[in-house]
Amino acid sequence: MHPSTQPIPTGEYAYRALFTRSQLSSPSFRHLLSTAGISRCWMGPLANAVFYPLQKGTLFNLVIAIADPHFNHTCDEKALLPSVRAWLSGWDPTLLEMLDAASHLVRFPLYQVDKLPFWSKGCVTLTGDAAHAMLPHLAQGAATGVEDGFILGTLLGRLSQRVSGSTPRALLQKQLRTVLRAYEELQHGRTAQIVSGSRFTGMLDHLPQGPDQRARDAEFAMYDSEKTVSAMPWIDARTNRRLLGRKVDEVAEGQFARLLAAGEFADYEPKL
Repeated sequence: MHPSTQPIPTGEYAYRALFTRSQLSSPSFRHLLSTAGISRCWMGPLANAVFYPLQKGTLFNLVIAIADPHFNHTCDEKALLPSVRAWLSGWDPTLLEMLDAASHLVRFPLYQVDKLPFWSKGCVTLTGDAAHAMLPHLAQGAATGVEDGFILGTLLGRLSQRVSGSTPRALLQKQLRTVLRAYEELQHGRTAQIVSGSRFTGMLDHLPQGPDQRARDAEFAMYDSEKTVSAMPWIDARTNRRLLGRKVDEVAEGQFARLLAAGEFADYEPKL
């Protein structure tokens, strides 16, 4: 659909370790395991780390994003753990001890993709990373993919209630294109904002030590989930409400209702 669009390397890599509870038995980790569902974050020059529970707290995921192209391109693939630990020398001892407890690391490069002008062509559309690949710094890649699927599925499901096996093929294709445009109308602009916010958040996470970093940390120290107004998407209450408070079922149903009200399906007789 967009053959000239190619992923753009950022020079940043993500390094991941997976832990069982038994691997994190040291007293140093007790405060990290005590509150289920809470993510822990570390930020520093050219890097950040996120630690969070999986599978109801039986497993734990650690992801370290390093935006140092020289290190990432010269790091010995067979010695990732000691190499990353050495690169993080001087960081929180708890994080370094966690790396000591890890059995191994896997890594993958991070890419960005320019905003696609459109997602749909004929009766084909794009969803998820194919439509709006994003950096992981807002943790919204999978979430937006699920949103895409729910909205598209709802719209197609409602359409299917209004057609039958005798519906003319040309008419069905016309209305499929209408549904795909309606889906894209809901998701294209929203996901573009999230992609941009993810890039910006990565920049803020990786600030060098200095006035900007101290101002960032001061805002984090004053964080209030209901009231904080900030340029930092992570802690801005309005951004979090837009990201996490969207009632996707109502959005999708409302969009289909608007199509009906506009007469988009006037040629159809609902199935009885």
